Amino acid sequence: MHQYQLLNFASMFEIIQHDSPEDDENDDEGGCQPRRPQTFISTPDHYPLSFRFLLPRKSTSLTSLQVRHLRIYYKTLFSIPNLNDPELMEVDSDVEIWNRCEIDGTIFGSQRSRRNNSTRLNHLVCTVQGVDGNYLYRNRQENIVPLEFYGYVRFYCVHEGFRERIHLLAYVNWRKVSIYDGLVKDLGSHIDGFQDVTAIQHLCAKVIGANGDTYFVDDKELMEERLRDELL
Repeated sequence: MHQYQLLNFASMFEIIQHDSPEDDENDDEGGCQPRRPQTFISTPDHYPLSFRFLLPRKSTSLTSLQVRHLRIYYKTLFSIPNLNDPELMEVDSDVEIWNRCEIDGTIFGSQRSRRNNSTRLNHLVCTVQGVDGNYLYRNRQENIVPLEFYGYVRFYCVHEGFRERIHLLAYVNWRKVSIYDGLVKDLGSHIDGFQDVTAIQHLCAKVIGANGDTYFVDDKELMEERLRDELL
């Protein structure tokens, strides 16, 4: 699939960004939810007021694998040297799970909020995270650069207590991707993991190319920027 085809397809992106909150609403038990959902009003002070979680919610405990992923997230976030650090080993497994998140007026869904027969895709997200551009080289100074990551949000959650803070997180199935000629190609599932919701940048769509490959339709300006870089 050529770049101009995906750029044209991206013009449909406004439809995805402005999904109504109730279109894909569903809980695990299949119950109907209110058309005007309540929200997580008491946003922690260290989060912008433009971030909020949307009902329904459910208090539960993470699985042992999810707890490990949470420990990995905190280890990276706070630069803790050892995953077996006593502080990480005592991470609380109790969380409050939410199905949807609103950021600057855009509703981001999750796998938990999708109806079985839904054709809408509002849980494929692009996030930006800082990574060390010199991580492949030994004895080089750390060089943190922003990098886009793509994944399907499984759920959102509130986790309290670690370092005496409330954390608003997304649990994401990260995808392996390759960028060629400015296009983002989905190479399949990579790993599940947690990420702070402030890293979420925008929703993406996906399209199947003529060869059967899956491509992510990114933010239009970002796609155009990549295309210009490829043409230089």
